[in-house]
Amino acid sequence: MKEPLLPLSYPGLFNLWVYLFCGSLSLIAQDSIQVLVYGENQVPLPGVTIQGATYQNVTNEIGIAIIPRSPKDIFEFSYLGYKTKMLSTQSLLKLNGKVRMIIESNILSEVIVVGRTDAYQQEITQQVEMISSEEILQSGAQTPADAMARNTQVFIQKSQMGGGSPIIRGFEANKVLLVVDGVRMNNAIYRSGHLQNAITVSSFMLEQLEVIYGPGSLMYGSDALGGVVHFRTKEPRPLFHIRRGNPVKVESNYFARYSSANMEKSVHGDVTIRTRKLAFLTSITYSDFGDLRAGDR
Repeated sequence: MKEPLLPLSYPGLFNLWVYLFCGSLSLIAQDSIQVLVYGENQVPLPGVTIQGATYQNVTNEIGIAIIPRSPKDIFEFSYLGYKTKMLSTQSLLKLNGKVRMIIESNILSEVIVVGRTDAYQQEITQQVEMISSEEILQSGAQTPADAMARNTQVFIQKSQMGGGSPIIRGFEANKVLLVVDGVRMNNAIYRSGHLQNAITVSSFMLEQLEVIYGPGSLMYGSDALGGVVHFRTKEPRPLFHIRRGNPVKVESNYFARYSSANMEKSVHGDVTIRTRKLAFLTSITYSDFGDLRAGDR
């Protein structure tokens, strides 16, 4: 007569559960690898894509993922803004499952906007020439008109040393529109003679000088029949990158120059006050020019 099976006691069930759980852990440990993916300053990276020949997964919110242990597999770790890494199973074991991602720096091409509507340069059908503030300072131009004469194909008519009237492709005066930060300085009802308004802007306060060749009537009106000269002055920029506190940054520039060729005396000063939300820029420039004389033997 067979003896009836006795039910397992509670201690027996607990021991069986522990045995099975430890066995499953050992199987997982043998067949898989736990990896921790992190970036700069040991910060875990969630959402890193891990892809192998027959496996694909992403790291969880604490940067951890379980991948199969396959001696022949090579796993690809990819994350937006970081360099892609290719690691084999042996490499992961040597690293103890810790994968450090390196930030990939992408140098973006400079975006240049032109005209009062801030259009991209490639979107404008006319020929455009631009002079940066660095080029203006390096050229030693006394006025914006001199900067155009030295760096562009614009011809400058000067009735005096402190003057300057641009001539673009044979058009002058009321056929060439002068614009400062999108605001026109002259129009078609001005006299047909030369205008010296190109010197009314301080060359020390120019961020960029743009010369648009050819008719710009579609964008600016009939005043721009021969072309457009656009003066972009420097813009005060708040401290957007500072997120905490209320910082105040004061910047100042001073400049003085004397030229013996035409007895030029120029003094310039500007002050910029920048906060996290607001910015203020003011400047003053004084220039005095004499007569240009021929040299003596």
